[in-house]
Amino acid sequence: MFRNSVAVFVVVVVLCAPVKALAQDADPGGTLRRACVECHDFRRICRNLGEKSLAGWEKTVTRMYSKGAKIDAADIPALARHLHGLESGSGEICK
Repeated sequence: MFRNSVAVFVVVVVLCAPVKALAQDADPGGTLRRACVECHDFRRICRNLGEKSLAGWEKTVTRMYSKGAKIDAADIPALARHLHGLESGSGEICK
């Protein structure tokens, strides 16, 4: 009985691990370009680069998620960190 329980646990962990890995955005910049442009252009984002705190970006990304932005909730911290790390006038966003 104990071996069966351990085996089931191992199978569940192995099968679920890739799902969690997929939820954590490997390319927050790509997600940003894909998801944000659906509702508005990048000028709005560009105005806040270098100005907003990390907490401010987390609040903004969370609000956009609640309004229907096509991002995974697990990616909110990575997207906020990415935005916070971009400098004002960043070529990645402010072309």
